[in-house]
Amino acid sequence: MPAGHYWAVGDFISFGGSGFRVRIAVRPQFTVSGNTTVRVAERSANSKITMTTPRPAVSQQTSFTLIRSGQAGAASSVGWAGTGVQFWVSPTSRKPTVGGLQAFTSAQLTSPRHAAVPYVYNLAFAGPAGLIPPQHFIARQASLATVAERYYQDVPSTGAWSTFGGFLAQFQSGVVSTIFPLKLPGRQIQYMSGGPGIVWSSQYWEFSSSRTGDLFGGQTDTFRTLRAGQRLAEAWNRYPLHPAPNVSLVSSGLFLTLPSAGRAGNLLVLDSTPFSDNQLAISARDSSADSSGGPMPRSAGISKSTRMARRSRPGIPSIACRSPC
Repeated sequence: MPAGHYWAVGDFISFGGSGFRVRIAVRPQFTVSGNTTVRVAERSANSKITMTTPRPAVSQQTSFTLIRSGQAGAASSVGWAGTGVQFWVSPTSRKPTVGGLQAFTSAQLTSPRHAAVPYVYNLAFAGPAGLIPPQHFIARQASLATVAERYYQDVPSTGAWSTFGGFLAQFQSGVVSTIFPLKLPGRQIQYMSGGPGIVWSSQYWEFSSSRTGDLFGGQTDTFRTLRAGQRLAEAWNRYPLHPAPNVSLVSSGLFLTLPSAGRAGNLLVLDSTPFSDNQLAISARDSSADSSGGPMPRSAGISKSTRMARRSRPGIPSIACRSPC
């Protein structure tokens, strides 16, 4: 191994009466100048990832991400995520002297079954630069955006929903999403960590197959940033449905959006959603099944986005459309 500065992570997995546990022991920095032995102690991962929320909630998914940068070159990242998993992490008290270190912790929690209106907490926390903090986090109501959702549908069904996101930096190692069942029509409240650098996207499916697990129809939301304390109402699939342009609400190269209208020479390209509701950046989902590609029930009534290209003729003006359109 060449001489230089390194970091190490020990990943210790155990099964027991208390369930599936992962202990993440981190050595943020050590120096190699010759033959070197590095020890990473499992017992140093003594801080369990836990969340305290304003309302009672049940943990559904937890993730932990580390990004380590050096003096030069690209940063390296590693992440863990799981459902029904206990994560324990080793906090640190000394910053690396070479490069940087950033820790992110995210969690998704849902309301108990007896809640009159179901609710969800989508939480994301960033540790102080250079340190891994203790892993108990308190989500205060003032730090959250509140989205009151209503799902409109004429025919009752069991569908599904999903929300995923976090800090933009977390997408370097990947962001995991869990799909939950949803009774339609219905209501739900989502509480999301708000602030710059945090993005969220929600989606739902109108129908789910208990036999195959396929998901059909529905709508999807673009990634967006929410402010702490912000209150929003989202009316999924509310009549009247109408065409809508493609929209980008996040200025990041991670989420590229094709403009709804563009021209390259004599080629005119149009890309839009024929059926959208009255919410900005909400678009209809592809009409085919999301997993196996099977047909969609006729009652869903959602059509694919329309893509058209045609040769321009004299008199057709130049088209320039920047995202958002």
